Amino acid sequence: MLANTGAPPNAAPDYLRHVMAEQLRRESVAFDLLVQLQTDPRRMPVEDPRIRREPARAPWRKVATLRIPTQTFGAPAQLQFAEDLSYSPRHSVPEHQPLGGVNRCRRTIYQAIAAFRHEANGRKAVEPTGANQF
Repeated sequence: MLANTGAPPNAAPDYLRHVMAEQLRRESVAFDLLVQLQTDPRRMPVEDPRIRREPARAPWRKVATLRIPTQTFGAPAQLQFAEDLSYSPRHSVPEHQPLGGVNRCRRTIYQAIAAFRHEANGRKAVEPTGANQF
């Protein structure tokens, strides 16, 4: 039996994009980004993700708020630009690179998925330059 995903029955493959577009058409959204710092390397080893970081030892700290303003999107050029992008947590400065074995595996998997998707779509991967305006 499949888990309840919250999506309506017979939802379109891009159901979440439609929901997000409608939400952002109505109002802006904000996400607080939280981290737990490693305070004890022995009790919080980077290489063992099964070990829970207890908030008493490593309290959650807000490091940023991501704000997405009210907007309308969905123009063909915007959708193509988004389709050509690839996501990776490694799109960061070296000091913020993900650590641990799980993240080393993720790097390989994300690269393979992006290469497959771009090849299957006959598209080149692009990196945003900041000059992309729609």
